Parts: sequence; structure tokens; C-alpha cells
Amino acid sequence: HQSADPEDALQGSPAAPVWRMSTEDRAARLNIDATGLICAAIGAASWEGGRATCGVTGGRVSFEVECVEVAGTVRVGFSTMAAAHALGTCPHGFGFGGTGMKSNCGTYLEYGRQYGHGDVVSCHLDLPASTISFSVNGTPCGVAFKIPPQKNQAFYPAVCLKNAAVTVNFGETPLKYALPEGFVPISSVLAAQVRGGGGGGLESDDGGTGGGATPLCIMLEPSRDLALQTLECVDAYKRFMPAPRITAALLV
Repeated sequence: HQSADPEDALQGSPAAPVWRMSTEDRAARLNIDATGLICAAIGAASWEGGRATCGVTGGRVSFEVECVEVAGTVRVGFSTMAAAHALGTCPHGFGFGGTGMKSNCGTYLEYGRQYGHGDVVSCHLDLPASTISFSVNGTPCGVAFKIPPQKNQAFYPAVCLKNAAVTVNFGETPLKYALPEGFVPISSVLAAQVRGGGGGGLESDDGGTGGGATPLCIMLEPSRDLALQTLECVDAYKRFMPAPRITAALLV
């Protein structure tokens, strides 16, 4: 009897999505720690925002943001890859700020309640119902947004900070507050409903690469044959590195 090759099993199993805040899909002054779960823009006079490494295309999902240091303001919510990092300032971003205002398309309306240092904001995305809502310390604030019809769009957890720091929990550790009925932590959503998986903003909403991303590495070879061999090596290696997601191309 010959045992199965563990590398064959690994190659046949899709890698689990890596739910973190992206170190690439963010404003320049939004700092993210090594865990990918703590975001800070301390001393920043402007809004500094970013998105998670993964988004969802279906389901009823939630994540939490805990305000650990707030000398300024926090805004949290969801956005598509087409959105500006300044959450809520364009049609593709939906935010809820610590001043008790919701924002989309640069329009600010009173919603929920104010929140700040020590508070936990739960962000709820209901794609079957096309709504976004929020809770503060477990108390629901009601529906904030009715999402316009979207075609093949993924929604990503997003934060935007001004002189503040937060901790993000996608549900890989227990959430602090109970979720609305029918909702699951965003990290528990079905794999078929997840877009991304570690690329941190290098994947577009049509499943390819886009968004104006630039190469992080360029390999030069003296001949076409060597270039092809290098591409094959990269393609073989990237199966074992789900995050960050590697996309390679051959140019001759």
C-alpha cells in the first residue's frame, strides 16, 4: 500500500481565505500591524482608509471594529474595489462614523449614535436584502443603507481613520456581541461567496487583476526559454502561498 503524497493533497485543496486588513489596498498613512488586524492613523490630520484582503459576493455577514484609541474620528463599513479609500465619499463606499453620521456619495446624514474610545461597532451586510446596518456595543442602529443593484460586485470590510486606532475582528476569534438572526461572521461565509483571499486589493471585481496595481517584482532573463522556465517556477510556487496572492505574467 502506497500512502498519498501530502503535496498532492495540498495542491488539490483550495487555500482558505486570509481575512486581514490589506497592507496594499490602503491610504499611504494608514498603518497596519503584522497581524493585519490593528489599523492606526495617529496624528493624521486627514482621513486615512483601507480595505480587507477579502470581500463577499453573497450571504449575510458581519465583522466588528473596536475603537482602541480615538483622539479624532473613526468611520467603518463596506466598500467595493471601485471605492475611494476615504470611506463614504463616493458611490461605492458606505460608512458609519463616530460622530453619529452615515455617509455615501459624500452625503452625510444623522444615523444611530455617536461612538468612540472603547466602543465596539458591528458592521452587518445583508446581500440578499441589499442592506447595510450597524450596531454599537450590541445595540442595533437599524438599516443605514439600501445598496443599489450591483452586478458581480464584491463588498469588502473597510475602515477610515483620522487620528485614531482600531482593532478589526472578522470572526476568526469570537466576536464580542451576538449577531442578528441569520448572520455569520464574515470569515465563516461560504468559500464560493468570497472574492480575494490575500491579494490585498490586487484583484478586481471581475476576478482578474486590476485597479491600477503596479508590479511588485520584475524578473529579467536573457532568453525566452529561461523566461518561460522562470514563469513555470513561479506558477509552481504560488500554489503554496495563498497570501499575498501572486499573479505572474510573461512579457517577451
